[in-house]
Amino acid sequence: MKNNFLPAVVVLSAVLLSCDERDTPIPQQSPLILPLRLELEDFKRELIFDEENRLSRVKTSSFMPGDVVLESTMEYFYGADGKLEKVVTDQGYRLEYTWQDDRIVRTDEYIQETFSQYHTFSYDVKGRLHEFLTWQDILGEGEVVAKSKAVFLYDNKDNLTDQFLYYYHTGLNGHVLLTSFEYSDYDSHVEAESLFDGYAFNPEAVFSKNNPGKMVTKHGTGNISLIDQYSYVYNARGYAISKTTTSVFSHNGSLGSYETRYFYEER
Repeated sequence: MKNNFLPAVVVLSAVLLSCDERDTPIPQQSPLILPLRLELEDFKRELIFDEENRLSRVKTSSFMPGDVVLESTMEYFYGADGKLEKVVTDQGYRLEYTWQDDRIVRTDEYIQETFSQYHTFSYDVKGRLHEFLTWQDILGEGEVVAKSKAVFLYDNKDNLTDQFLYYYHTGLNGHVLLTSFEYSDYDSHVEAESLFDGYAFNPEAVFSKNNPGKMVTKHGTGNISLIDQYSYVYNARGYAISKTTTSVFSHNGSLGSYETRYFYEER
């Protein structure tokens, strides 16, 4: 997308320095397993839970050249009914959630106490997140439009198979496909990434139950731009403790790989 309207999922994710966590339902086994820390070579994310085992605070650290460390925190606040009410970052962002029964249907986004935009969510017949719209007065003329859209499709095991990202094209007065992601080759273990890497706009959304083995990224034209292959190492209880990502860039065939490490706490 090159029309000056980046999808909200891209814009806010970058601003929050990957600090968009979610209070994903934790597998209820004995003893309880909670995600404690995620580590890459130049990045660390730490999760703190309250006495009710709800995510209460997240701290991220990015390690830059010259021994520079960039830190960011996010705090979670719950209502009297136990539902997530809002998330506040130390960078001036606040997200407030509207619920309908047991699902988040709207998220209002504030920057430095000023309302910025809002997001709406719809679900399929099985209760899985299907469509995510971001609404804003993009022309400053008082007309709110869905400036970006994300659509999610799943297989019969409730694992995400396709994600489509669209942006709003003012000239066409409609949405244009920006990029898509195809997921496949799932294992049979509890999905790890969502336990550590959340989805700030809708922390209750669950996209997969297992770990994917492959992701294919395509341009809006349908051409493949990137292929990621994933391999995992599991602990005795079947949780992934390491993921190796091997990427192949289609434009020149170059390769790259990195490791993500997962650490857990038993309660």
